[in-house]
Amino acid sequence: MVWRGDSGGQRPYHNRPRSNVQDNAVIHVNGRHSTIIEADVTIGHGVVLEGCHLHPGVLVGMNATVLSGAVIEPGALVAAGAVVSENQRIPAGVLAAGVPARYKGPVSEAAQQRVKRAPQSYVVNGRSFRTDAKIIDPPQ
Repeated sequence: MVWRGDSGGQRPYHNRPRSNVQDNAVIHVNGRHSTIIEADVTIGHGVVLEGCHLHPGVLVGMNATVLSGAVIEPGALVAAGAVVSENQRIPAGVLAAGVPARYKGPVSEAAQQRVKRAPQSYVVNGRSFRTDAKIIDPPQ
């Protein structure tokens, strides 16, 4: 896994198996809250996490922000660009979107299946990158 922009701070940061953090995501902790990323979580490009708890099977869309003390329950989907407010709780299996993030309805069955498949696809990609990647010499 490649970490870009992560920060230690005063509290622990936890990342569980099969979770993936994509390019330009920033992960912070603070004096009040650790950041906890449970198993099978997908964190999109440009996401900012600040002292929050992401339960198993969560997807946080690109450029979303999850603020201090927020809890995203299992199987929830935070839409791209959404801002989850401090201490806000997003219930299990729902889609939250907007600024501030609001309930938009249950996550569709099709979206649930895509979110469930995503972690394993990144595991497969990681294995492939380790075994199949080759150095390409630049043209002379």
